[in-house]
Amino acid sequence: MNERPSRNISGRPLFIEGENLASGGQDNRGRFCLLFVVAFLLIGSVIGLSEPISFSPVQVALVSDHRTIEPGKPFLVAIHQDIQPGYHTYWKNAGTVGLASSIKWILPDGFTAGPLQWPIPEISQMADYRVWAYRDEALLVTEITPPADLPLNHEYTLSGKASWMCCGKKCYPGFDTMSVTVTSGKTARQALDWQPRFRRVLNEQPSPAESWSLKAERRGEHYQLTVTPLDPSQVSNIRDVFFFGYERQVSSDKAQKVTLTPTSLVITMEHEEFSGEDRDRLTGMLVSSTPWQAAFPQSPLLVDVPLVIKDDSNE
Repeated sequence: MNERPSRNISGRPLFIEGENLASGGQDNRGRFCLLFVVAFLLIGSVIGLSEPISFSPVQVALVSDHRTIEPGKPFLVAIHQDIQPGYHTYWKNAGTVGLASSIKWILPDGFTAGPLQWPIPEISQMADYRVWAYRDEALLVTEITPPADLPLNHEYTLSGKASWMCCGKKCYPGFDTMSVTVTSGKTARQALDWQPRFRRVLNEQPSPAESWSLKAERRGEHYQLTVTPLDPSQVSNIRDVFFFGYERQVSSDKAQKVTLTPTSLVITMEHEEFSGEDRDRLTGMLVSSTPWQAAFPQSPLLVDVPLVIKDDSNE
């Protein structure tokens, strides 16, 4: 495996003491969000810089779950982020502020890459804002499929141009072109040291709500997601429910309220204050400390439902 050290822009933080920028009332919070977004747009203009790097709070590399691959049989490659204490990187939807990691693949002829598969995020803090992020470690997984006529006993280098944002009290945008090498053979050979971590991410992918019924409404700045099991006795078994949205609809910063009724769970959420989008569907996933479905004990519940707009003035 070819690992290269992570790079951040000039080794300097993009934001300094962000908690001070975000304090001081509603106007300053709005200006802080605007600063965050504008600064992200500047990243592309400075990627060509090559000054020496003094510090990076995250080490990033490409890793594979196989050392030897078989022609035509998919295997997994991931962006591995080893994050220093006090810092975080961001989930696919960072929330109120933040920037998700990304990669543009550079693959050998005939190889194809699927979308990134993200582990369940945590609630972290950026300045005054709660965000959806990863601390300590993150493994962002992609399924790679080699061609069926792949020649045997050859080495193949898979590369990608990756970018990320790592934040604590200061934020460090990073970017690098990284690679991992695998060998082709008649029989696949796994990278055993990485298998548990890949398996955990796959187990955390959301599953369809086969034994639950979902309904979503929006009233003004409030969302309400009602989750009803086919078996009413299941309601009381669900604990510590939280919704992570795929789009910038639901606020990551505002608290979510979960109400238990005799037949349903009702999750009430707030619209994203600064960068919220108006959409006709609610998409994301529901996590719980207890299983939603026996067949997928670690899997969140997939949410992808029409969003009914309610106008209180007409009721």
